[in-house]
Amino acid sequence: MITTLLNKLIDKKYYENKQDIIDKCSVFFAMNVINETDYSNMMLKIEEIYFVEEETDEAVQEPSDDTTEEVA
Repeated sequence: MITTLLNKLIDKKYYENKQDIIDKCSVFFAMNVINETDYSNMMLKIEEIYFVEEETDEAVQEPSDDTTEEVA
């Protein structure tokens, strides 16, 4: 029953923050309310659903006006 509820919360991305749902699932796992298989499946699903693409710095770095000498 609780596994179904947690999966629905994950599917609907109920929590804004990924860590919040991870903490909730971890508490139920620590208290032996959900088993290891269900917990592992939930963690995988959380990673898929709460995936955030890392923003890349697309700024083009222009060469500086400073001249540098190479050390031989």
